[in-house]
Amino acid sequence: MSRYDMDTCARAPRMGIEGISSAVGPFALEEGMVDAAEPQGTVHIFKTNTQKTLVAQFATEDGRAKIDGDFRIDGVSTAGSPIGLTFIDPGGAATGRILQTGSVGDVLDVGHGRKLEASASTARGFNLWRSAGCSRT
Repeated sequence: MSRYDMDTCARAPRMGIEGISSAVGPFALEEGMVDAAEPQGTVHIFKTNTQKTLVAQFATEDGRAKIDGDFRIDGVSTAGSPIGLTFIDPGGAATGRILQTGSVGDVLDVGHGRKLEASASTARGFNLWRSAGCSRT
């Protein structure tokens, strides 16, 4: 599927790794699919599997994506240049809304007479959030 109002289209694998989206903008520049201004490149991306759009912003140098930098992420062994992602209308691809049940909080029956207060969100894949301070009943 093509979108003429986007710079590139991508289909992210369903591996629970949304971070793969951060590679699309620099890859498109490196492969000559887009041109990017300096010192910051901006690439508009249409995700074909979710029908959602996002904008990647990253440092550029000499017409290429800048790799080296001092930006660090916990758990990653080396520093690099940051890549910013802005998700346009990130509501769930399946229901069109961020809160899947339409409610900020729900009580879930988790079996054996136990209940759990939680919120179901799909802002970046399906997530189930529970406050660390909430009690189990």
